[in-house]
Amino acid sequence: MKHIKQAIKMLVTDKIPERLYHGTFLAFMPTIESHGLLPAGGTIDDVPIPSNYSLSLAIEEYRGVYLTNDKSFARSMAEESETAQEEWLEDTIVLEIDTTKLDKDKFIEDPYFKEDEYEFNPVKSWIYLDEIPREAIVGDV
Repeated sequence: MKHIKQAIKMLVTDKIPERLYHGTFLAFMPTIESHGLLPAGGTIDDVPIPSNYSLSLAIEEYRGVYLTNDKSFARSMAEESETAQEEWLEDTIVLEIDTTKLDKDKFIEDPYFKEDEYEFNPVKSWIYLDEIPREAIVGDV
C-alpha cells in the first residue's frame, strides 16, 4: 500500500505547473504581505484564519491553500466564497505562485474539484498543505 501511495504522489507532483494562481481579497493583502498565504484553520496571534468554504475547515486533511492553473477560475473561487464580506467581493485579486519555491510533496489534488476531461486546456485544482511563503508569491495578475 505504501508503494501505491508513493506512486500516486509522484503522478500528482509531476503534473504541477511552475506557476499556479490563488484568488483572494484585497482586504487580506496586509496579512499576506506579512505572513504569506496561510491555510485556513490555523491562527495568527491567536486569531483564527478564515476559510472561504466551510467544507475545507470541516475535513482537517484538506486544510491548505487552494491553487489552480487558471486565473479566471482562481478569481471565481474568491468571488464564490461562502464567508466573504459583501464589500470584499468587489476587490478580488489573483496571486501568481512560483511552485518551484514550494515543497512538491505538500501538494495534493483537490478532491472537491472535478475537471472537464474534454477541454483542450483543462482547469485543474490543487491544495498546498502548508503555508506559502511570501517569496513564492511573485505578484498579482
